[in-house]
Amino acid sequence: MFDDHIGILAKCFNTVFENMTNFHASGLRVAQKEWPTATFAVGQAMPFEISEKKENGEFVLGFADKEMAVFIASMIAGNMGLPPVTSFGETASDILGEFLNIMAGGVLQEWDKIESEVRFGSPVQVKNKSLATASGPSPGTFQITLEFPSKQVVQDRSFDHVILNVAYTRSEGEQKEAKRILVADDSAMMRNVFTNALKGVGFVVEQARDGLDAVEKHGEFHPDLTVMDLTMPRMGGLDAILKIREADPNARFLVVTATSRRDEVVTAQSLSLEGYVVKGAGVEDFISKVQGVFK
Repeated sequence: MFDDHIGILAKCFNTVFENMTNFHASGLRVAQKEWPTATFAVGQAMPFEISEKKENGEFVLGFADKEMAVFIASMIAGNMGLPPVTSFGETASDILGEFLNIMAGGVLQEWDKIESEVRFGSPVQVKNKSLATASGPSPGTFQITLEFPSKQVVQDRSFDHVILNVAYTRSEGEQKEAKRILVADDSAMMRNVFTNALKGVGFVVEQARDGLDAVEKHGEFHPDLTVMDLTMPRMGGLDAILKIREADPNARFLVVTATSRRDEVVTAQSLSLEGYVVKGAGVEDFISKVQGVFK
């Protein structure tokens, strides 16, 4: 079913690689490989669904070999006049993330042109994603290889080819509709942190920039849960919760606070909220709290 998709993905990988490195590969190969324990150091995950067959899953494309990932980041950095990349740190991750983001955008445009029953969602960047934690049985795994005419040396690393790893999973049977989360916070940075984390584990997310915006968005989006900052301009989180509850008494909320003060905990309990998250506690703790709401 995905043969055409993989072929388009391979051509797009070749094009973006050549554009961003200014280096022309001499060959392009696609092969199905078994690597069920691999971990993507950095990648892009694209959810998909096949409505008529009641299947869903995700495509993940990226780099499982960190040495090769650093080599590719080094080639891109050199072509763009950026400082040398010597290890798989934040700089390498950022460069490769942008590379994959550009490629995913181009791939989705081309995939949309295919007469196919498969529909893809927006890509989400992932890091250190293990196939062992991917949803669905027996992932299909591929290697897309760009071959060089000779060994290329960059920052004391040499390769005669580079590999893009691709995996997809499919879950058969009745589809469970993804839970919808509204994130209300006046900080654009925090909204994006929460949104990216939630999308990365399969939630559908909408954003609100303050309390008033949250009230309006809640009526349009009908979320299963609202992550609500308490301190916001125009209308604070507690007032927004009370306003939303007037229209939807069953609305569920997880509040976000700057501290874990006792009075805020008591307030959360008195309003029958799902709990609270302290800013700065970490993304893993945040995701755990959100997922705990639906258990």
